[in-house]
Amino acid sequence: RGIETVRVNISADYHSVLGPVFARAYLCFIVVLPRLWSAIYDSAFVAKFVRGWQLLNLHLAGEKLKTRLAGMKPDLIICTQAPPLAALALAKKRRGLAWPLVAVVTDYKPHRYWLDLPADCYLVGSPEAAEILKKTGLPGSCVRDTGIPVHPYFQRPLQTAKARRQLGLDEKAQVLILSGGSRGLGRMRAVAAALLARLPRAQILALCGSNEGLRRGLEAVHGAQGRLRALAQVSPMQMRE
Repeated sequence: RGIETVRVNISADYHSVLGPVFARAYLCFIVVLPRLWSAIYDSAFVAKFVRGWQLLNLHLAGEKLKTRLAGMKPDLIICTQAPPLAALALAKKRRGLAWPLVAVVTDYKPHRYWLDLPADCYLVGSPEAAEILKKTGLPGSCVRDTGIPVHPYFQRPLQTAKARRQLGLDEKAQVLILSGGSRGLGRMRAVAAALLARLPRAQILALCGSNEGLRRGLEAVHGAQGRLRALAQVSPMQMRE
């Protein structure tokens, strides 16, 4: 369709030390202290901390980011995560970046990080999310309820029986999907064990993302039963097939 997309990671790509360190700290916090993270997820304190990271990132890599964007001359900048969105909005404000900035809000309930510095347009996953943003004072014209974006491969319906056969699943048994996101986070081992014990006829597809240790561990403990398949990270095309 004549559209060229370029992926830019404004943390890792523009500060080779600070970006990965921040990402690892964030993931460790979620894994080691999930309850604490849930409690402070939408807190003013954490928002202030994140704002400090944004300012530091802009100070260390702002000119590099501006130079890269100027060379690309984008017609549109799309961001799918809240902290980088705020950093881009801050860079746009302080460094005179003129390109439209669109936020694709991948949280069903938008939190304050999405609104720290506003984008030009918000694409949200539900009417309820749109109302939350509008109540903060954002004009209705810049908030659109589009749903959570999915890859075009998933727009074509699958034949259930064929899909089950390809995955080696019983055609009549209940199938549960257990997902820890792209990183395979959370108490997936404990949840999988509990589900298998309490639902003796169910089969489980455990989506482990990039967590290869989790995948191997689940297969080693539960694979022989034939009721659990632990899957690594795959492309949308592989998922569709």
